[in-house]
Amino acid sequence: EEEARKRAIEEKRKKIEEARRGKVHPPYAAKMCDACHVIQSRGAIPTGVDFVTKKTKLCGMCHDDKSQESLAESYRFVHAPAQYGACVMCHNPHESPNKFMLQTAPMGRLCFRCHEGNRIMRTPAHSGIGKESCTKCHDPHGSNRRFMLKETLNLPKSKDLSPENVKRGKERRRG
Repeated sequence: EEEARKRAIEEKRKKIEEARRGKVHPPYAAKMCDACHVIQSRGAIPTGVDFVTKKTKLCGMCHDDKSQESLAESYRFVHAPAQYGACVMCHNPHESPNKFMLQTAPMGRLCFRCHEGNRIMRTPAHSGIGKESCTKCHDPHGSNRRFMLKETLNLPKSKDLSPENVKRGKERRRG
């Protein structure tokens, strides 16, 4: 019975490891905590954890294309969490079962943590979207277009989301 319990635990551990594969931040996987953290201690006793730089600058140290400076130079409009270096609002800094190490999935659920109930979701542009991913039309980090819209949109033919219609809160049917 003890042997069966040990096998079951080992199988569960293997499944957990498989689920995590590719979705663990490399410094965390390599136990290189000091890439991001400074361990504070009193002698041999750990007393706390701090960061090697300001939290708002931390992710940009390695992900320079997503640093606050890079995003500000690349885009006219930057998503507020990215603009202020609050990457952890969307991404888990250690590990995640989700693509891009997102805090939650699907993407819409993540976006709706802040945007649900927002008047944005009641606009005609979003009517009938259903379970579409927000990133089908919006770039989650920034854009040169208002509302962080992607340069190329793959919209249903029935949608006319020209700026004048979106601004007025109207939508014309096409086709």
